[in-house]
Amino acid sequence: MRGLRSLLENKVYFKIRGEIEKNIIKDLVGLGILPSEKDIAQTDIKLLEHTYPIPTVGLEKVKNKISTILKRHNLFILGRNGGWDYINMDGVILSVREFCQIFFNEEE
Repeated sequence: MRGLRSLLENKVYFKIRGEIEKNIIKDLVGLGILPSEKDIAQTDIKLLEHTYPIPTVGLEKVKNKISTILKRHNLFILGRNGGWDYINMDGVILSVREFCQIFFNEEE
């Protein structure tokens, strides 16, 4: 965790954090995802050290066990980080689509 801690302690991070937030908001409005900056009630940026899925031996077995336990509580893991899958955005959309078809009993 040394790399993350040194970055957080670095004043440069706090300077670029505002720039990152400003650019994201500008892009969301520019792309028409949000009508206006006024539609944003709150923002929060988190710097996480371990978010990139790295395949390891036995990962599928662990993911299946976790998924089974979560399903008992109507919680489902999806997406790249949630499902701890090394997939691109197309794969994320496909996995959510497949989940919706099963969960909501939708036909193609």
